[in-house]
Amino acid sequence: MKYILTKLKHLLLAIIVYTYILFETIIWDLIAEPIYTKIKSLNYIKNFMLWIEFKANEYIVLFIFIFSFALAEGMGLYSVKLMGEGKVSLSVLIYLSKIPFAVLSFGVLNKGKEKLNSFYVFNVIYTPIIKIIDFLKSTYIYKKALLKIKEIKEKLVKIKENLGEKRNKLKSLIKTLYMKNKGKFYEK
Repeated sequence: MKYILTKLKHLLLAIIVYTYILFETIIWDLIAEPIYTKIKSLNYIKNFMLWIEFKANEYIVLFIFIFSFALAEGMGLYSVKLMGEGKVSLSVLIYLSKIPFAVLSFGVLNKGKEKLNSFYVFNVIYTPIIKIIDFLKSTYIYKKALLKIKEIKEKLVKIKENLGEKRNKLKSLIKTLYMKNKGKFYEK
């Protein structure tokens, strides 16, 4: 019985870790991070984050964080619902639309963490979540999966480079053939 419980615990841990990695590497790295980086670099966002960090009242920071976080997560859940209903395009559109709100909540969390930590309830919720994420990242399964993903990414980069080289060679060949034979097609 103890053996079965241990195996079930490892299976559950593996599912949680792989789900986390899926969201972290695929959704964040490929889709959200480029958008996040672009939005974060806008001057008015930079100024807003400076205001959050140095001038805003802690209650305003809490309100902005909760509002933007709830809106982003609500949109994320709604996009999952739409995906389940088979409305893939609308689901992706809603999911991508949530990114600016997620950027806002992430930025407010980073820049206003000291102010947010002044609320006991925030600490009670935030601290265990960070501990769970740290625990997941410390597991053997997580580390092994990240190594595997890194290997896959490296192979994909090599494949992409090889395809690019072959495409350039094919373009050059077509161009050369065209240049050699272009007069033959138009001769009368």
